[in-house]
Amino acid sequence: MIAKVKDINFLAARNIRAREKRKTIILIVVLVLVFSAVTLVPYGYLQGRLLQDRQELAQMQSKYRQVKETADQVEELVKKRTASESQVKQLKSLIEGRSTWPKMLKELEMSVPEDVWFISLELKYEGKDKPEEEKTSDNAQKDQESTQQSSGQTEKTENEEVIVVQPPPNQAVIKGKSINLEHIGRFIYKLNGLPYFSKVELQEINRDMGTGSLEFTIMAPLKEGASHAK
Repeated sequence: MIAKVKDINFLAARNIRAREKRKTIILIVVLVLVFSAVTLVPYGYLQGRLLQDRQELAQMQSKYRQVKETADQVEELVKKRTASESQVKQLKSLIEGRSTWPKMLKELEMSVPEDVWFISLELKYEGKDKPEEEKTSDNAQKDQESTQQSSGQTEKTENEEVIVVQPPPNQAVIKGKSINLEHIGRFIYKLNGLPYFSKVELQEINRDMGTGSLEFTIMAPLKEGASHAK
C-alpha cells in the first residue's frame, strides 16, 4: 500500500514538472513572436518607406533635369533676343541717321564764308584709347584671327547669321582752304553754332607757298545722338 502511494506521488510530480516545462516553452515561443513582431514590422515599414523615398527622389531628379534643360533653352533664347534687339536698335539708328547727314551737309555748306572752300569732309568713328596691355592683347587676337582666316580655320555657328553693325561716326574731320585767316575763324565760329558738334577745334593750318593760300584741318567731335539732331 505504501509503495502504491509513492508511485502515485511520483507520477503527479512528474506531470507537474512536464506542465511547467510546457508552459516555459510556450512562454518562450510567445516572447520570440512578440519580439519578432516588435522588431520586424518597423523594419519592414522602414524598408518600404526607404524604397518609396528613393523612387520619389529619382522622379524629382528627372524633373529637375527637364526643368534645367528648359531653363537653359530659355536663357539661350533671351540672350539671342537681347543680341537681336541690340542689332535692330543700331540698324534703326543708322537708318534714321541717313536722313540727317544730308541736312548736316546742307547746313555746313550754308556755314561756309566767302573765300573758304572744302577739300574733304570725313565722318568717322574714333574709339577710346586703350592701355598698352589691352592694345597688345587685341593685336595678338587680331593676328590669330587673321591666321585662322587665311588657313580656312575660322569657325562659324551653324544656322546662325552674325550681323556686324559698324558704330555710327563720332568725329568729323574737315579739310579746306582759304586766302584769309579771318574767314577761317568765322567758319569755325559758325560751326560751333551748329547742333551737331560738341566742340570745334582748328587742328592744323599751313600756308601753301606756291599759291599763298591757307590749308587747314578742323576736328569736330559729334555730339551723342547727333544723327538724330533735328
